[in-house]
Order: sequence, then C-alpha cells, then structure tokens
Amino acid sequence: MYERNYINPMITEEERGTRYSSDIFTRMLKDRQIFVVGEVNQDMAISVVSQMLYLDSISNEDITLVLSSQGGSCLDGMSIIDTMYNIKSKTNIVCFGLAASMGSLILTAGTGVRSLLPHAEVMIHNPSTGMQGQYLDLRNNMEHLERTRENLFNIYEKKTNISRTMLEEKLNQDWWLTAEDAVKYGVADEIIAPKHIM
Repeated sequence: MYERNYINPMITEEERGTRYSSDIFTRMLKDRQIFVVGEVNQDMAISVVSQMLYLDSISNEDITLVLSSQGGSCLDGMSIIDTMYNIKSKTNIVCFGLAASMGSLILTAGTGVRSLLPHAEVMIHNPSTGMQGQYLDLRNNMEHLERTRENLFNIYEKKTNISRTMLEEKLNQDWWLTAEDAVKYGVADEIIAPKHIM
C-alpha cells in the first residue's frame, strides 16, 4: 500500500494454542481501528477507504479512524469522507497530535463521536493551489478551486456551529484551534480525559 516513514512494530499473540505474528496496524484493524497518519494523498486514501469498506462488509459496528495529519489533497480527503457517508458503520474519529487543513475536515466530518486528546491541535484554512498556465487554464482552475472551497465550507457549516460569516472572516489566514476551541466551535465533540494525573 502506501509508504510509511515510521516504524511498524511486529507483535506476537497466542490464540487457541497457536502463536502468530502480525504488524501493529493489522492487529489494530481487528479492533476496527484504522490509522490516518501523515499527508492525505491517493495512496493513503486507497488504503483507508479499502480498510473501511472491508470492515463495513463484515460488520456494521463502529469504525474508529485514529488521525494525525497535516492535510494534503482535497480530492483524496473527500474520497475518505464520501466513504464515511456511504457505509453503514458509523465512523468515530480520535485525533492525536494535529488535524490540519484536509485533516481538520476529516475530523469534522466524522459520522460518530469526534474526539481529541488534550494537547491535539486543529488548523483550518482555505484550500490552496499552485496554479500556473494559460489564461483559460487559470480561469478553469479558479472555478474548480471555488467549487472545492464551497464543498469544504458546506461540511464545516453542517457539522460545526461555525457560521459562513465566521468562516469567511477566519479563513483569510490559518485558523489554529486548541482542543478546547475545537469542541467549543463544534469541530469535535469531546476531549478524552487523561487516565493519569499530568
């Protein structure tokens, strides 16, 4: 699937007297947890969507996306979001670290409980593009960018308590939210309380 630039530990378990090894992500998939980590791109989307479809095909129990992403491709992120809305299983989101740009929209769009760890941060901004080319290409690209922006804004409006006016005002630049801010504005539902005193 997609290349991972982080360690993928192997674990050994015993079941009915048989010992077997698997990587940690395969093991977590058995518990219906899928990791959405790093740049949102086509490889990540293929991996995440295929795992969601597989889990939904064997059971309609909740799926949990464990999210930490700096964002990336809007089209690939929307394929993950479209899948959330077209499977029977609810999709819970647990954000650790960062949910920025398209990562913040995936968090916002969750169809189940949207959770953050206490020090997670969220960053929302307008979609961007490195447009270049002839006049007609630039005009077509601008129309596409406006359509993409409208799609993103529609999700934020429906899934949060942020008004269109506030979105227009805040997203003139990067808008950084603490976990508390994210819950306040309806980007997430809850902060997961620590099990130990910090």
